Amino acid sequence: MPDYRYEAIAKDGRSVKGKMISQSERDVLRSLRDQGLTPITVKETAKAAEKRKLFQGAPKTKDYILVIEELSVLLESGVPLADSVASIASSGIHPDITIALSQINQALRRGEKFSDSLKKFMPKLPAYVQQLVTAGEMTGDVDSALKDCAHQMQYELNMKQEIKSALTYPVILVVVGLGAIIFVFMTVVPKFQSMFEGRDDIPGLTKSIISAGAFFNENTEVIAIGVAIFVALVIFAFKQPKIKLKIMQAVPNIPLLGAWFTESETGKWATTLSILLKNKIGLMDALGLARAGLTLPSFQNQMKQVETAVRGGKSLAKSLTDHTQLTALSLNLVEVGEKAGQLPKMLGSLASIYDRAGKDRMRSFLALIEPLSIVVIAGGIGLIFAGIVLGMTSITETNV
Repeated sequence: MPDYRYEAIAKDGRSVKGKMISQSERDVLRSLRDQGLTPITVKETAKAAEKRKLFQGAPKTKDYILVIEELSVLLESGVPLADSVASIASSGIHPDITIALSQINQALRRGEKFSDSLKKFMPKLPAYVQQLVTAGEMTGDVDSALKDCAHQMQYELNMKQEIKSALTYPVILVVVGLGAIIFVFMTVVPKFQSMFEGRDDIPGLTKSIISAGAFFNENTEVIAIGVAIFVALVIFAFKQPKIKLKIMQAVPNIPLLGAWFTESETGKWATTLSILLKNKIGLMDALGLARAGLTLPSFQNQMKQVETAVRGGKSLAKSLTDHTQLTALSLNLVEVGEKAGQLPKMLGSLASIYDRAGKDRMRSFLALIEPLSIVVIAGGIGLIFAGIVLGMTSITETNV
């Protein structure tokens, strides 16, 4: 548990300073009050903060979502904004977030806007959070705006987790399959090496398999190092913006996978735009913020063209028709929403349609990749054993 230094005032007016080990700053405050002391300052020691930060790493998206949700609940319950921020700052969620909330609390007490403080001290939050909070400040409905922020951030996090989970399974299958093939090369094939060594009357397939088995056994360490370097290079490459951009540019052209990503992106765009418009954000600003959250470059370019067309005076439905490949049903929903003044609601319905379509596409992808991976793995192992059997058959025929 972390160490905290505190300063408090006793009932007789004495200043009391000390050190306490506790689970969180809130527990220290509670303990001091139970002792009849009035806390003035409670701070985690620098050493303890560094240790906790090193152990926890950088704040995760779910940490920010939790903060925004708690803040929304406190505001909805009638707790003043500055007091709500201070209360959450004392809960010990994450060192970086605690510091940021403390800075926001000080800024609020200086009279600064909450939206400006969020942008300044929590720059990693999505851009639409500040816009929604700004709109909430104008309408006096910050708690509702924060609730929408948390909902949208959770939706985006769920999408990322679903995509990661769906892609993890086929990767594991491929890795296990390659491991099984290497295992056969290193344990089974060498047992037949002496039988086929020096013989010219065996099939070429058998010779290739035996040679590969010998190579794997003689260069095990070199291969292991090579694989480790290759994996490291792949991980490094995926972190490079230019390479990542090229990969994302190629994704829409991949059968099934491309359609799945595109549908997921469309659902994300529609959800973000719906929430922004519902909170009275202007259409052009909302379109820009919704586009900023997209990851597929081709879809981003389409939405940029849509923004240009809307700015030029066209309706959103007409602009989407001209510059995207949305279905007729989707375009009809947008058109009806515009005419009826219910665009946020219709965009929400559109998001639900694409969300379901994306999940169906994901299930189709997994249903295809599993048997395909098994066929490839079984084919690789079968080819090895076929080569061995052919070699043995060739030797038997020669001896006869």
